[in-house]
Amino acid sequence: MEKRSVLQKVVLISVAAMAVAFAILTFVFHRLEGVKFEEGFLRVSAQADDPAATVYAGKIQGERVKITVTDCPDEQRTAVEVQVGDRVRDECVVETGLPPIQADQLGPVEHIRITRNGQLLFEGGYTAEHDMGWYDLEGNWDPFTMSVSYSSTAGDDYWEHYETDRG
Repeated sequence: MEKRSVLQKVVLISVAAMAVAFAILTFVFHRLEGVKFEEGFLRVSAQADDPAATVYAGKIQGERVKITVTDCPDEQRTAVEVQVGDRVRDECVVETGLPPIQADQLGPVEHIRITRNGQLLFEGGYTAEHDMGWYDLEGNWDPFTMSVSYSSTAGDDYWEHYETDRG
């Protein structure tokens, strides 16, 4: 058996320690519950007073963000409250259980209605198989616009023009 120098031993121990540390970190991060939102990650919080509610919270672009999702299965709706610091507070509702919509070449799809602060944002058809768009009330395909443009200079407020949308 050959003798190893002190440097070789240190390098081998360091590599073994890094492998163990990365395995532990990977396990921990894969167990985190949350959602990607804007430029960050919101974690599930234990702040919900209602057992049917799930609260996602975190700090994104310098502001506290809190999204509360409350499932109301008896009313066939889901309430979503979006809070960004003291400046944005939107109450959104997704209603389901409406009569199906006949989609082009697909047949009946789930009919949903989305409102924000009491104003209609979207009404049409949805199917989980086509998650990059929805159907309008006549059954025509209505794809999401996935381009986002944002330019910033020092001191600009990231949240100044934020608006909760149907997506």
